[in-house]
Amino acid sequence: MAAATTPFTGEDLSDEVRLAVAREPGDVVRCTRVSDSHYRCNWWRSVFVDSFDNPGMKGTQIGTTYRVSRSAYLKVTRTKDTGLKIAEGGKVLELPDEQRSEA
Repeated sequence: MAAATTPFTGEDLSDEVRLAVAREPGDVVRCTRVSDSHYRCNWWRSVFVDSFDNPGMKGTQIGTTYRVSRSAYLKVTRTKDTGLKIAEGGKVLELPDEQRSEA
């Protein structure tokens, strides 16, 4: 029998968090809400598969694949003054100006 789930309270900020966090060029960030104010974010980076020893990676497949280059569990709240407040391990993260303006 499946466990009962409790709906989260408050607003889901996944998309805003995804846009706000710092990233390297080429990174693809995915964020998922896991509780009321906690989010799991993964930074995906493309990896060329030329050196893969996998016979299934050939033919019409694209020559890259993605791997998680970073993963973080973030506590996120919205403040009236500064917008999103994102913390990792108790430390508040500074948001890059260019990402802050997109969020």
